[in-house]
Amino acid sequence: MKAETRKLRKQYRNLDDLERFRVVLAALARGDESEAKALADAAPKAIYKHARYPFAGMHDALLLCGFMAASDILGWGLLLAWEYARLLSKDDLTEEQEVELYDRAKVTARRVMAAWDGLAMFAGNLGLEADHALEYVPARARVDFAVALAEIVTDNANTTVLAALENQEEGEEIIREVEADLERVRQEAAREYADKLNELWEMKTE
Repeated sequence: MKAETRKLRKQYRNLDDLERFRVVLAALARGDESEAKALADAAPKAIYKHARYPFAGMHDALLLCGFMAASDILGWGLLLAWEYARLLSKDDLTEEQEVELYDRAKVTARRVMAAWDGLAMFAGNLGLEADHALEYVPARARVDFAVALAEIVTDNANTTVLAALENQEEGEEIIREVEADLERVRQEAAREYADKLNELWEMKTE
């Protein structure tokens, strides 16, 4: 290290916090990680006591999981609301377009339910009350609306499938098998989403 650089770095301890923050960002912006580290290392030190991990990270981890689930539910829920409104209006839709849009709405509804069921499953796997975990979900009223709409679409789709079997005079055993298959698919989707939340939880509580 050059003498000029050593002399300059001795002055780093005299920077106030905001000045230090500015110059660290400037160093990172020009790709000078060594300088940024030197500036950060020269900051005044303090010793804090707080709860140890993993407990210390659990509150933030649950908050992040709630935000992730809410983001997915609201994103897919917005699309589902548009698809459902379009189906109800039926403006300028051919029969083929209506069938295609309904199929898309069913897929969207399943994605909403996967996130919702997955959050509840994730909370249950941790031994948490689902309602306690859901307290961390932002925009709860909008989330509840998206889930309610997804349940309507999903239930209607399942009812249509089962009614078609009944009209074909399928046996009760086959109908029960189809009902079990529908539930299995829903649980598998929830389990996949719960696994994603669990990965985030573990990352924040390590």
